[in-house]
Amino acid sequence: MKRRCGESGFSLVELMFAMAIFVVAIGAVAQGLVASYTLLDVQGDRVAAVNACRSLLSQMRSARDVTTVTAPCDPASATYFQCKMTTLYPNNSVVTGPTCLRSSQITLNYQNTAANPLVVTITCSWTALQGHRMTLALTSTLTDI
Repeated sequence: MKRRCGESGFSLVELMFAMAIFVVAIGAVAQGLVASYTLLDVQGDRVAAVNACRSLLSQMRSARDVTTVTAPCDPASATYFQCKMTTLYPNNSVVTGPTCLRSSQITLNYQNTAANPLVVTITCSWTALQGHRMTLALTSTLTDI
């Protein structure tokens, strides 16, 4: 179609083409936002898992310094520290406690229950937002000093 002198504006085809480009651009931005939200949720879960593991490790260090255990441990024994820790926090045990993670489970493992220092691995498993099972492990050493 020819335009008459003095008419200005866009044709219907030009407007539809511009709208199609706009819709594609909005779709790309929306995908980016969804991916960012998912990543943010995963990172938040990881931070919560690290905090849960660190909290348990802090409880273990406090118990090491304050708590006394008599049975079955002998306080005069050279292995009292190992006995006390493995009595309070048994090897391969599932630890209960409040976490903000979905379907979380915290397990505690020692490399060698007779060693000093004790090398402990705390593993936190949880279900992520999309139903994936996630696992995070924290390893540290505990000594009797």
